[in-house]
Amino acid sequence: PRAKIVPAIVSMTDVGVCTRFGAALAKVLKGRRALIVASSDLSHYPSAADAEMVDRKTLAAVTSLDPTTLHKTIQEQMTRRIRGLDTCACGEAPIMAAMAAANALGATSGKVVSYANSGDIPIGDRERVVGYGAVVFTADPEKTKAASEMTAAADQTLSPADKKALLAHARETISSY
Repeated sequence: PRAKIVPAIVSMTDVGVCTRFGAALAKVLKGRRALIVASSDLSHYPSAADAEMVDRKTLAAVTSLDPTTLHKTIQEQMTRRIRGLDTCACGEAPIMAAMAAANALGATSGKVVSYANSGDIPIGDRERVVGYGAVVFTADPEKTKAASEMTAAADQTLSPADKKALLAHARETISSY
């Protein structure tokens, strides 16, 4: 209830613009306790098998923490003309901005923590799916200049309080829907 939420819509998939926005966001958030969330579906409408292949490549690019790598990976996948593939990530721009912000705030690695597509549910159509994934960016105290200033929560996991807050938010979102 006391959380302050600042929504930002980022639609321009220009790597430079997204990187500058991410850097500006990091500058504002530096020294604050904040969670950056970029929301996006992954692939839209290929078969489940094609979605899994495309989405794994997209998610691997996201974990690189390099917006240019993500942008190039998506462009490469789109030029392959995979049947039914309309997009690799409808939120490419916010993902790139979040990657840039995480980088500027000291993140050193990304990890895929969840992946599924709409064909994974019993009533899902496996010939035409939408992909979904979740990536967490964390800082490695060994590789960060400010390792001595980092909190115990920087051990590559979310703190118990963060986990509890995210779970409560997820439940509230589902209940609202």
